[in-house]
Amino acid sequence: MARRNEFNRDRAPDKDDADGFLWRHWGDGGVGRVIGARIQGYDPLGPGYVDVLVGSDGSLTTTGGGGGGLTDAQLRASPVPVSLTSTTITGSVAVTGPLTDAQLRASVVPVSLTSTTITGSVTVGDGGGSLTVDAPVATPVFVRLSDGASAIATLPVSLASVPTHAVTLTSTTITGSVAVTGPLTDAQLRATPVPVSLTSTTITGSVAVTGPLTDAQLRAAVVPVSLTSTTITGSVAVTGPLTDVQLRATPVPVSGTVTANPSNYGGKTVTRVLVNQGAAGTTVIAAASASNFHKIIGGMLTLSGTGTLKFLDGAGDLTGAMDFTATAGFLANPSPNSPHLITSVVNSALSITTVTGAARGWLLVVTEP
Repeated sequence: MARRNEFNRDRAPDKDDADGFLWRHWGDGGVGRVIGARIQGYDPLGPGYVDVLVGSDGSLTTTGGGGGGLTDAQLRASPVPVSLTSTTITGSVAVTGPLTDAQLRASVVPVSLTSTTITGSVTVGDGGGSLTVDAPVATPVFVRLSDGASAIATLPVSLASVPTHAVTLTSTTITGSVAVTGPLTDAQLRATPVPVSLTSTTITGSVAVTGPLTDAQLRAAVVPVSLTSTTITGSVAVTGPLTDVQLRATPVPVSGTVTANPSNYGGKTVTRVLVNQGAAGTTVIAAASASNFHKIIGGMLTLSGTGTLKFLDGAGDLTGAMDFTATAGFLANPSPNSPHLITSVVNSALSITTVTGAARGWLLVVTEP
């Protein structure tokens, strides 16, 4: 079909006459049948011209021109993508979809809690100094107290008026030490050993004691000791007389004046002194007597072992160390008028000293001026 072009011009469009336009149409060769049209007008917002092509179906196609703003109809017809990278928005803009993390952190976002369910903890302002919390009866409500500067971690509690309660320990296991007041029961005392401090305790009756006594305990009171099967090492002070068995078991050392039996012999007072040394050493035969001498007028002595024996007084030796073999000794017949030995000075004790062997026997002593 031959195409026919027809031109019609109102005014030539240019930048000085924005209202001018040029249009043309074409048909299919028939009279009055338009199958297309073109309208050319000047775009004052752009650098060129705008051609509006009208199709046979009524569609419009815009070409050319520098752009410019969309019309109200175009903005309402369909959503227009907008980039806000460097755009400043004045006023309120409705936003759909969730905010990004950066948007939420940039500024405070007002939230309406009218019908919103909140999961987790939310900070709530006090609304002017007071805060009322509504909850159903018997429903626990968590409350955190503050001293005005920070949350209170520990609340002071006074136990001055807390009532006491009876506690039954039938099946309770206690770990660690527990202070107990009041006496222990018989079952408690028998269950485990109970440590007892005797610092200031008075004990009535006998108490079995295990372990050695301390020095303070031994010195505080006399401790009874049973020697039935005890071996004693060293010296032990003994009070009271020794039994016959004890005297016969071992030699008993005797110190001081030996027991003497005075008698009259030849008109003189004679003292018979029994000598029975438990071990070698010095034994006083007669104590010092004021203004008197001691005279040995007779006697018999032996040594339990090989050793020496001598007589002496307060001034020195009266004899030398006389040698004796075991069980050997001497016998001096009584002679009241011819003493065998006299002390060298008055008021001086008469003694014997033995070495190695112990002296046994008797001596007759006269004490006179």
